[in-house]
Amino acid sequence: MRHNEEQKYASAQNNEMEEAKELEDLQVAETLKETVEIDTPKYLKFRRLVDFHLQSLRNQQIDDKEKLLPLIGQTKLLFKATNDGFKASIFHQKCDNNGPTISIILSEHGEVFGGYTSLPWSSSKQYKPNKDINTFVFSLNITNFIQ
Repeated sequence: MRHNEEQKYASAQNNEMEEAKELEDLQVAETLKETVEIDTPKYLKFRRLVDFHLQSLRNQQIDDKEKLLPLIGQTKLLFKATNDGFKASIFHQKCDNNGPTISIILSEHGEVFGGYTSLPWSSSKQYKPNKDINTFVFSLNITNFIQ
């Protein structure tokens, strides 16, 4: 009997968490929709900045460049929030189990940053510790960008 009550409680907690996540996703989407409409020039600058940094990485004479960023020449856009929506569930639907990924983010303050992982994304409901010695985060800055 006690086990059944614990299951009901856990199920109710999960439902509340899912509803809270959906509400948060809607709030983020509305905020970003307004931001996109207002800050189109910022997004165009963001695209040029990312393209510039990726191209300069390709052009640099870096020993073992493939170890630094093994995705060069083999990239495919899996998810773009401004096209696909800002819900985490859509991100995971498109990105889970697709191997190594680079994530690039434009903050509401115009900062560009991201990360790389050689492990595939997963939306498992259980915590799974992962060790990826190839993972790194990065920041792209406008001072290196020539318009």
